[in-house]
Amino acid sequence: MKTRFLKPGLQLATILFAVVGAFAFSQAPENDSVLTTELGRLPNPQCTETNVSCSVEETALPCKNSSNVTLRHFNGSSCPTQLYKIIP
Repeated sequence: MKTRFLKPGLQLATILFAVVGAFAFSQAPENDSVLTTELGRLPNPQCTETNVSCSVEETALPCKNSSNVTLRHFNGSSCPTQLYKIIP
């Protein structure tokens, strides 16, 4: 009587252990979104650097240094692109 329940129970336990082990030890998917941050620049002729970290990824809120909208610096002294507030 013991072997009648033990053999199928042991086989079922082995299969369940293998299935659970396959999912428990698989690698978690990596986060594909990499947040690109840079220091904002003030909209003046010299594009003065600020200490505010901003995101290049577009969000609903512009990145600001007190009341000034911060810009992204490109080559030379041009700052044509707006930066955005980092939203965690």
